[in-house]
Amino acid sequence: MKNKIYLVIGGEYSDWFIDSYFVNKDEAEKYCFVKNKNQDSELILRVQKVPLNSAKMDFDKIQLKKWWKVSYVLVKGKWLIREIYDDYILYSGERKETTSERYNFNRHVWFIKCTADTWEQAKKIANDLIVHVSTELPDVAR
Repeated sequence: MKNKIYLVIGGEYSDWFIDSYFVNKDEAEKYCFVKNKNQDSELILRVQKVPLNSAKMDFDKIQLKKWWKVSYVLVKGKWLIREIYDDYILYSGERKETTSERYNFNRHVWFIKCTADTWEQAKKIANDLIVHVSTELPDVAR
């Protein structure tokens, strides 16, 4: 039973949830007994054995990078940043290039994607780029 936990799960069909977990099967079964006994509904909890660390990988060799998507909206001739702090994808390998995409019906939305460690760094890269690029656009009122 080394490196295993016992999940106490409940629900039915596609509506399942994790109620709690135990490292001891006996305690998990007793918990289920008490919980089911005191339950008003007909919810039945089950014990499920789950192996821990089932994926044997050398995580030290994986160097993750974040490729952020910084969004801007054009309001009264100014590009305003949308503060979405967790809009990034994780990747590994070659550094991705910074890209700039302007879209939507009236081209009033701009996405800048860049590699950075933090949201603040990504925001600085994007702000520097949008100031540079937006000054070259004839259709943006300044």
